Amino acid sequence: MRSTEFWKHEVRTLFERHGGTVTEESPLGGGRSADLRAARGQQVRFVEVETGRSDLLANLAKYAPDVDLVVFCTSSAVADRYREVIGRERPSTRRLTPAELDDVGA
Repeated sequence: MRSTEFWKHEVRTLFERHGGTVTEESPLGGGRSADLRAARGQQVRFVEVETGRSDLLANLAKYAPDVDLVVFCTSSAVADRYREVIGRERPSTRRLTPAELDDVGA
């Protein structure tokens, strides 16, 4: 399995190819940070990279309900495990896997 840092780099590279500006570990306040904050024009999207080893509920709770958030799961197994929780806690949040990497910048 590839590391969180590998996937942050891959997602960052994709956003930058599409003209976005990306900040890693972007401060959210209260000592919390986003894995990635991507901006393109007035549009801002946050990305949490999930390997299955972190506290997903705490990561989701960091964000205001109206924030454009993508949870990038590093495998389909992690995505399957998190499907119900993400759907319940943040129904508008997209959950993507490496097979859907190109969709993260859309």
